Amino acid sequence: MSCTTSSSAMRSAEGSLFGVPTKCWCGKKVDLLVSKTNENPYRRFYRCEVALQRKHESHLYKWFEVAMAEEFEKVSDRIEELGVEVRLISEEIKCLGSKLSESLEKQKAAIDQIDECFRGRGTEVSGPSAGEGFGWSKTSLKTLVLVVCFAGGFSMLYKKVGG
Repeated sequence: MSCTTSSSAMRSAEGSLFGVPTKCWCGKKVDLLVSKTNENPYRRFYRCEVALQRKHESHLYKWFEVAMAEEFEKVSDRIEELGVEVRLISEEIKCLGSKLSESLEKQKAAIDQIDECFRGRGTEVSGPSAGEGFGWSKTSLKTLVLVVCFAGGFSMLYKKVGG
């Protein structure tokens, strides 16, 4: 048997048989076998189960090392595609990070303005809570505003990255 894949092996109902075959072009299962010939002793190959039963030469036949070389080529191409995708996502994250930094700077400026307003009015601001007055210190309000700002920023980042 030759080292090349027969042309009939390239016909497939499911597309190309490039790489490690799982089915023949006829749709039948492919088995991994070991050659027992003097020309190719112990050499592994893929063969269609129909061809094994009926000795048809027109069904899939592919040497194992040919299939592996094709499979490695396919995987290598996919790795390159994923590398490009990772670079694009990385750039998008950098862009989102800079937008988040700008937003945080604006929010910090707004917090500083709120802090300036409270400095002239004392240390506590009262607000209703369960029917009774509740005193909030400037530090508590500042912390609350920071938490809300960071939560909003992270939710925006998650929405952009996570979809």
